[in-house]
Formats: sequence, C-alpha cells, structure tokens
Amino acid sequence: MLNEGVCPNISGFLLSDARLILDKSGFKINKIVETSPPKQIKGEIEESFRVIKITQYNGKTCDLLVCRPL
Repeated sequence: MLNEGVCPNISGFLLSDARLILDKSGFKINKIVETSPPKQIKGEIEESFRVIKITQYNGKTCDLLVCRPL
C-alpha cells in the first residue's frame, strides 16, 4: 500500500548511495534482499551492490532488491 510520500527513485544506484538518499528523505529500509543467477553462491550484502527494485510500504518504509555487480 503506497503512502502520499513517494520513495525516491534509487534504481540503479549503489546501495551505499541509496542508503544516504533514503535517509535524507526520511525513509527507513525494512529489509534488503539479494538476487543472483541460479547456483551462484550468495554472500553478505555489500555497499557496492546495485539497487534494482524498491517496494514502498505504508509510511516511509521500503524494501530493496539488490544485485551483485559484474
């Protein structure tokens, strides 16, 4: 469910930059999920990952889907 406050479009940004933008806009990150090709071992999420999808929830909360850079 979307709120009147629209989450900034941070698709394509590095996770580190996305965190700063969201923080300045008053948004909180609920969770960050990594996507990867099949059979690729997932590790820890790093600040160099790219944001590929933002899901905004009621209020100023969002989830991020990130991918490992090539």
